[in-house]
Amino acid sequence: MSIMTVIYFVLILSVIIIIHELGHLIAAKHFGVYCKEFSIGMGPMIYQKQVGETAWSVRALPIGGYVAMAGETLEDDGEDEEDIPFERTINGIKPWKQIIVMAAGAIMNILLAWVIFVGITAYQGQIAIPGSPVITSFSENSPAEKAGFKVNDEIIKVQNGTHSEKVDEFDDVVEFINYFQGETTFTVLRDGKEVEVKMTPVLDEEENIYKMGVYHDNYDVKRSIF
Repeated sequence: MSIMTVIYFVLILSVIIIIHELGHLIAAKHFGVYCKEFSIGMGPMIYQKQVGETAWSVRALPIGGYVAMAGETLEDDGEDEEDIPFERTINGIKPWKQIIVMAAGAIMNILLAWVIFVGITAYQGQIAIPGSPVITSFSENSPAEKAGFKVNDEIIKVQNGTHSEKVDEFDDVVEFINYFQGETTFTVLRDGKEVEVKMTPVLDEEENIYKMGVYHDNYDVKRSIF
């Protein structure tokens, strides 16, 4: 593993942790819990700004971060919490509020994942939908064509011995013929009628996967966030 890979991993993990802790902070403040500090990073402090009763800090080690809520941990600097009313500590609020504060971190991570997904989708402009099990063409010397498959055949069922599976997308066929190897019976829909075709998929030694020698459609669906 390269140094850059490690750095990228640490940075991504840090962002996830910081967003997680930010969720705790937002929920805690909503319920009136005293939050002494919200820190980005760990270790020696290099910058701090007081905003209301909470100090926003940046620390030397860019690894994660934390929120210091009253009643959650003992103070590291020797300062006690005697002047903080019990009802303003994490232990002083109602149990259901404590649950929300603790769960807020995970909720923020879920929102982060959703934002990333939307961002990627917006950047790409489209998303791929699994391919249809309809044969559009054949490869050269295709075992499927030799076995009797036709263009526009829609594979609706596969069976090998006592094992059978209904087909919804072409990936179902790929998984089946690679798990249950050997002669397979394919039920296809051809001109509105069900037809059975028997064939033995061929092993592609370079890719170490069994293939039929057919092509099918992959669908890219345009999406817009506007």
